[in-house]
Parts: sequence; C-alpha cells; structure tokens
Amino acid sequence: MAATARTVASVSALPFDGKAQTQAGLDVDQWAVLNRLRFHAVTCRAAARLDIFEACRTIDPAASEAHMVALVRVLGQALDGRPIFYKPGTTEFSFDERWLMAVFDASCRNDRASLSFLVCRRIRKPKRRAFLSLMDGLNAA
Repeated sequence: MAATARTVASVSALPFDGKAQTQAGLDVDQWAVLNRLRFHAVTCRAAARLDIFEACRTIDPAASEAHMVALVRVLGQALDGRPIFYKPGTTEFSFDERWLMAVFDASCRNDRASLSFLVCRRIRKPKRRAFLSLMDGLNAA
C-alpha cells in the first residue's frame, strides 16, 4: 500500500507542460487530478468492475484516493461504455478525459447549470445521483 501511495504521489508530480494543458483549459491542480485518475485507470484495468450504487454505499467519505479508484472503476457503467484514459503524463486528452475534467471543474466552481448539462448529456438518470456523489468525494480530495 505504501508503494502505491508513493507511485500516486510521483504521478501527481508529473511535469506540467503549460502550453498543452492551457490549450485544454487545465490548471496545475486539474493536471494533477487527471494524472492521478489516469494512474488509477491503468492499475484498475484488470480489476473487477464495481457497481456504481455499491461503490457509493461502501466507500469511506474520508478516503480521497478511494473516491478516485471507485470513480475509475464505475465510470464505464455510468457512461454505458468503456471510457478512454491515456497514459499518465500524456499531453493529449481523450474526449472522456476532457468531459470528466469539465465535470470536475464545474463541480469545483459550484456551477450547477454547467454540471447538470454535462452530466445529463452522458449519464442516464438512474445513475446520475450516484455519479455526482463520487464526484463530490473527488472534489474533497
């Protein structure tokens, strides 16, 4: 577990290439979150999928990394399709990564109109509340 924490810390510290990330609208903190999500996507690739509702019931509200892992593991179910994550440190962004970071940004800014629009466009109604619960935990990270 300690090795994983060190790896996540080193992934969060991947260099911020201001030009590429600024073009995508990411600041340094968002870049760190995206790289941590990418890292967890790689490590969770072989893990069993997790039901979105089960994840919300069992997750510890104080564990920020647990929210990231749970979010990555349930994102495919929430989107009704497998999301695309690039390798940590990559300066390109997939559509799913851009969308997720836009949701994260709207949630951090407490912009409910943008958040509602983004989530309603990609996540079906029965799963929205659970997804937003995981996003709220990610914002606390």
